[in-house]
Amino acid sequence: MFFRAISTSAIHYAKFKATPLIKKFPVTLHLLYPAWDEPVSHEFSSADEITTFLSEPKQFLKDPATSQAIRANQIDKIDPNIIYDIVGTGLPYHEKGLTREQMWDKVFKRKTALALKKVLEEEDPKAIELPRVYKNGVGKDVGEWEAIYELSDGCIVFLETKYRMLKTHVDDQLEHMSKGVIAMGKGKRARLYLAAYYWPDEDCVSYACNKGYGIIQPNGSDLTVHFRAKELHLK
Repeated sequence: MFFRAISTSAIHYAKFKATPLIKKFPVTLHLLYPAWDEPVSHEFSSADEITTFLSEPKQFLKDPATSQAIRANQIDKIDPNIIYDIVGTGLPYHEKGLTREQMWDKVFKRKTALALKKVLEEEDPKAIELPRVYKNGVGKDVGEWEAIYELSDGCIVFLETKYRMLKTHVDDQLEHMSKGVIAMGKGKRARLYLAAYYWPDEDCVSYACNKGYGIIQPNGSDLTVHFRAKELHLK
């Protein structure tokens, strides 16, 4: 009787165990990010690779037809034939009247600016926020940042925000900052913070840190300044 009970239980379990919808690897999944209007194709070589993708940073897939969420521990529920929405911190759904990109900009950029403002005010209570769009001597718009602050010692702090930060974006910032401080007539002392929802790897983060740039990254439902920016003396 004892062995029969175990056998019956095993048969019952096998009968109701979900069959993975992904039949073989590598597999290509078509994912729609709030920042874009067209789906992006990602190739994964294993289920573990998909789990890592959904875990770092923490996010999940959403079936647009059923609104069912598929999390990192539910890989067997993923159907390669469905175009899933990517959902996570800083990646809100559509809002009436706004495109996906506008919605992402509205929420994520505001949150990064507030996160940086909090850090700077703790460091320097006399720090002031400057207009995001700066002008040259004749009043013409010549540049724009997600946020610009001036510390009490005259140092200018810039914030640049991207959905996905690449090394090419990091490399573009020094010249952008130099033009900014010159146009504003604010001397040549500056700091830069880079905020991104997604960094491709730790090497990209280290690359930015080695240049003296501060890093803002998602931390659950919040954004955290992980590295403080160093003061740069621009040419």
